[in-house]
Amino acid sequence: MATTPVNTHNDEIGEGTVALVKTTKLMILMLRIAIAVLLIAYILSGFFYVEPTEYALVLRFGKISGTAGEEIVESGSWQWAWPKPIGEVVRIPKKTQSLSTDYFYFNDEYLGGPESKPALSADAGPLVTGTDGYLLTKDENILHAKWGITYDIVDPVTYYTSQTDANATIRRIFESTILKRIARTAIDQALYADPDNLRKKVKKDTLKAFEELNIGIKVKFVNFGESTPPRTSVLAFHEVQKAEHIKQTLILEAETYRNTTVQSAKGLAKQRQAEADAYASELIASVQAEAQYFNQLLEQYQDKPDIAIRNLISITRQHVMQNAEKILLPAAPGEIRIRLNRIKPTVINAATATGSSNHQPH
Repeated sequence: MATTPVNTHNDEIGEGTVALVKTTKLMILMLRIAIAVLLIAYILSGFFYVEPTEYALVLRFGKISGTAGEEIVESGSWQWAWPKPIGEVVRIPKKTQSLSTDYFYFNDEYLGGPESKPALSADAGPLVTGTDGYLLTKDENILHAKWGITYDIVDPVTYYTSQTDANATIRRIFESTILKRIARTAIDQALYADPDNLRKKVKKDTLKAFEELNIGIKVKFVNFGESTPPRTSVLAFHEVQKAEHIKQTLILEAETYRNTTVQSAKGLAKQRQAEADAYASELIASVQAEAQYFNQLLEQYQDKPDIAIRNLISITRQHVMQNAEKILLPAAPGEIRIRLNRIKPTVINAATATGSSNHQPH
């Protein structure tokens, strides 16, 4: 009886195929799990929190999503948006932003740094075009200055859509405004006379420029920082400033003296006016009293002339006797008296007259 041989080669192929199928199924399962995990992670990565101190805009395929007027995401809340590359969240700060520029200030790096030579002195070297920044004033002088600006973002959508580089755009507009304003300002006004007025004018010009361009910001403050004339002219400018200070001091002293003198003269004039008014009032009162007295006398005279005349004579005698001087000189032969000055009226009795008859004048 013949026996059938066993096909060991086919068995081995069958077992290998089964193992391969199992491995493939396992890999597919793991791949599905990985894809599911990645998909979940991708979806979960779309959650984001908007801080109360910031605005948030959601982009979808590069464009702001949301209806007009509702593009800004609510602050202080959790939100969800499609992550990149489908979507993107743009965060814009609410707090006041600041920007400074020293584009118009000299550069001391080519001198070996600020400690190599005094930056503001005659030996610091001349202005180097292309290296030092400067401004040209109305009276054709050179001014070095540092400026700064603070602003608020009041329209986030316009702020984002109107420019690709906000800081660069704001800086260019600000620097252009400064150039135009300084070109209409004398250097004395900018440095010494009224720098704060210059700062206010630059702020006004910058506000107008931003409003015309409509880039969604509002200027709060403009800072006119460190400023100086050219380094080789600093000492000369300081001498001019010193002379101007002396001039202002002298003018102030003169105005003070003028004000004091005018006030004194006004006070004296008021005093003289008061004295004149008092004298006039007294004189009028005296004349009125005399007029009243004479009217009374007229009435008495018209009523009883004889009595009125006798009263007048009596009053006149009394007045004359009160004001009369009485001098008694005893008879003495051969005596000469010379009266050199007025003697106060006195009443001389007989005893005094007898005692003084022997007195000889010097």
